[in-house]
Amino acid sequence: MIRAMRSLVPFAAAALTLAGCADPSEVQALRAKKIALEGERAAQQQIAADAALYKDALRKVPEAGMPFDPQEVTARVTKATTGVAVSVERTASGGVDVSLSGPAAPARAAVTLEQLAQYLPDVSLRSVSLRADGFTAKGTAENPAPATAPAAREGSSIVPFTEARKLREEVAALEKEVAQVKVGADVVRRGPAALRALQSPDAFRQQAALVQKLVALSTTAEITFEPGKVTARGELLPGRKVLDGLPLVKSDYDVQSMSENAGRFELKLQPRATGR
Repeated sequence: MIRAMRSLVPFAAAALTLAGCADPSEVQALRAKKIALEGERAAQQQIAADAALYKDALRKVPEAGMPFDPQEVTARVTKATTGVAVSVERTASGGVDVSLSGPAAPARAAVTLEQLAQYLPDVSLRSVSLRADGFTAKGTAENPAPATAPAAREGSSIVPFTEARKLREEVAALEKEVAQVKVGADVVRRGPAALRALQSPDAFRQQAALVQKLVALSTTAEITFEPGKVTARGELLPGRKVLDGLPLVKSDYDVQSMSENAGRFELKLQPRATGR
């Protein structure tokens, strides 16, 4: 019986043709392709509107948006500075976990982190430890995930030839429009990552700038970065108060709480900016 049913498939397709109907599998593929192309066109239109911003961002952080692998990260760290040990592991999602350490005291360590941020702009730090005998910093960089198109809606299994022809024409027009992108492919691919590196409070560049401000307040510091929250604890410099840190951070962060006891402090901050 199964063989008999299989033998009927060509006759069913022929019957659809004779009835003026298109192949349902072709129509489904055309619908999916149309949705994907419409998404690509929308992304390109947004990027074209921000092209000047993206180009400027790429000039400032030319390393942004580059594919990451452990050897590349190690090479960038070596290029950025000396005296820093680096450990890199691949994450399950295809990104990298980065651990940095060195003998530099807090003030010098803060400068080192700012140097490293220029070469690792796509890294987001999770924690920084600044001690008299050295520092450690841990972070992650994820490779941008490819855009996924929404699933094509299921329609009737019987589609007139006229609708299929219209879909083919729409897909062809979209392919032509997408192919005529006036923004450089490199700007399209890496521009958003560069802008994020310059603007997002979760990017290495902004995180390193905060570390630089905190060492003006403390002799040691333990800083943790979470989405929308930063916690800093440590020992204050002689003569410093936790209140002295407020002018240093208030332009970019709201202070959620602060405390001071026996020369130690704790600050909980919330970034004012959310990045793009």
